[in-house]
Amino acid sequence: MAAQAGTPVPEVLPDRAEWEYAARGGPANDSYTYSGSYDIEAVAWYTSNSGSMTHPVKKKDPNSAGIYDMSGNVWEWCWDIYSSSNRVIRGGGWDRSASDCAVSSRYEGDPRNRNSYDGFRIVRKAD
Repeated sequence: MAAQAGTPVPEVLPDRAEWEYAARGGPANDSYTYSGSYDIEAVAWYTSNSGSMTHPVKKKDPNSAGIYDMSGNVWEWCWDIYSSSNRVIRGGGWDRSASDCAVSSRYEGDPRNRNSYDGFRIVRKAD
């Protein structure tokens, strides 16, 4: 359902810090290279194992907060503006190298472009 004129649109994408907090396992604050592991094969679809396509969720191991697929598979849009009208994207995708799938990686994407390696994770603020 579309928002009516004058109705504020809720922020349903995480900002880059919220995204990283979730990718690091929330309160666990894990220091793994990838979300949930130092071993990319355990947690991510990327260039070397993806077969050049996205994969269903929950086919790899979750992080310590029980969240799946925050490294690899598809880049995830964040609320933050990176530059101009581009937004921050995090997590890497099936089309990228292991280093791009690291929790610390951050890039920019043009939200007007559509492709098979960008996606999003809807979130809401806790009460």
